Amino acid sequence: MIVAGEQSGTLADTLLRIGEIFEEKSDTTTKNLTTILEPLLLIVIWLGVAGVALAVILPIYNLIGGFNRVDPTLQTESTIQEIDRVVEQRLPKEEETSNASSTEVLPVFLEIAPNAEPFLTVRDIPSGQAIGEVFPGETYDILDQQSGWYLIAREELEPGWVFANFVIVFE
Repeated sequence: MIVAGEQSGTLADTLLRIGEIFEEKSDTTTKNLTTILEPLLLIVIWLGVAGVALAVILPIYNLIGGFNRVDPTLQTESTIQEIDRVVEQRLPKEEETSNASSTEVLPVFLEIAPNAEPFLTVRDIPSGQAIGEVFPGETYDILDQQSGWYLIAREELEPGWVFANFVIVFE
């Protein structure tokens, strides 16, 4: 087009026409680019909002789920058998009773200490599965004692173990 414009003597008009054509193409491309990028930006923003929402909601669900979670494998029969076994071990045999000059006496009861806020977990065996919870200020009879744990009797519930650091013992 430049050669033809130079030979015809209309080079200036030809260059202006070429400039207008390229300006129209760049304007059209710019308008189409915003039309193409708008849905992509909406998808990126939606993914960001969904990510933030999940980052906030999932820890809350995990926290709430931890409070309501009950282990379906807990078997009260096995816990009662474990308590019977522990009591049998603790009872002195007739020969030992006559030979022993002093016997260990268990404390009578305990109270859940105030530092056990909001509750103290009751376990099936020392450091075992959680089977319930007790609250500060409540008192329980002691059935057994084992390496920093107390076996307590709970009304209408199976006995369970509580950690000694969170109780006040009364003899």
